[in-house]
Amino acid sequence: RLDLFVCGAKPEADAVAAGFGHPPGVVRYLGLCRYDGLPTGGEREKSGMVLFMPTWRAPLKDVSTQEFESSTYYKGIMELLNSAALGQLLEDTGYTLLFAPHVEVLPYLGSFRSSLPRVRIQEPEGREVQRLLIEADVLITDYSSVFFDFAYQQKPLAYYQYDDAEY
Repeated sequence: RLDLFVCGAKPEADAVAAGFGHPPGVVRYLGLCRYDGLPTGGEREKSGMVLFMPTWRAPLKDVSTQEFESSTYYKGIMELLNSAALGQLLEDTGYTLLFAPHVEVLPYLGSFRSSLPRVRIQEPEGREVQRLLIEADVLITDYSSVFFDFAYQQKPLAYYQYDDAEY
């Protein structure tokens, strides 16, 4: 009794159309609207920005600041934001790293700081995630699905998975 069943991937649309008995035209492969505004391929002007976007850890929701700062999540992020090796790499390449935390991190944003001159922490106002994903030259993430957006744009990304056993 559906008028429309939207699928984000062609194999999904084919499987749903073949296996669920919907009338012709109900199952439609429309892609993922998340990617509609993302450029693909071609030469781009370099922005000089490395974007660091780790995902959230649900067990940390509503913990105290002290508990948050004791977490492996916080310590791993701080380790990267203050890494001497990262600082040297940024200096050598002329790049800046922008830490754009997950929206759930905002209550703890004041806990993050970096001693590195080329590391910035994204403030909550003006947080257009898609704009950041378009402008950045390189993405660093852990397990976040934003890697799909970067792969779609055919841009390089790196994984920083410092808490694999815990995650």
